[in-house]
Amino acid sequence: MVNQPKLRRYGRLLARHLHASLYIPPEGRFVLKHLEAAGPSGLIQELQRLSALGSAWASAALAHIYLRPGPNAKPNPNRAIELCRNHAERGDSYAQYIYAWALLHIGHRNTAVRAMQSSAISRFPPAAMDFVIFVWHGWGMKQRDPRAARKLLRVAFKLHHAMAQK
Repeated sequence: MVNQPKLRRYGRLLARHLHASLYIPPEGRFVLKHLEAAGPSGLIQELQRLSALGSAWASAALAHIYLRPGPNAKPNPNRAIELCRNHAERGDSYAQYIYAWALLHIGHRNTAVRAMQSSAISRFPPAAMDFVIFVWHGWGMKQRDPRAARKLLRVAFKLHHAMAQK
């Protein structure tokens, strides 16, 4: 188990090197030592290795990096979809979450909203919050629904999503 000060330090390293936050579930926090030892390339290599071995969370984390590659690279939603599709279809909530954003990137809003909804129903906190965004904007729906979005925001709050707490 990684202690809280170390997690905060890793979070700062991720934000500085990857230009985005990156969710690493508790069972995968051991990969953060690769970030500390070898920088982002070490972390990415370890995520690629774990993804090739079939790890759903590593595939989702790697796909997230493909979606948010930093200022000098273009997002690659198709690669993110390749990494997450099978895991998402098998019900992995992290993979469904990233898969939804990748689908939204390429304009497949209906499929994206279903994937995000499945992830949110699985009680994956980032999906609970981001499903609020989908509903608020009406992405993949007949129309936007601010009333439903506010109700869903309460769900995200109950799941202790940091943004819902503010």
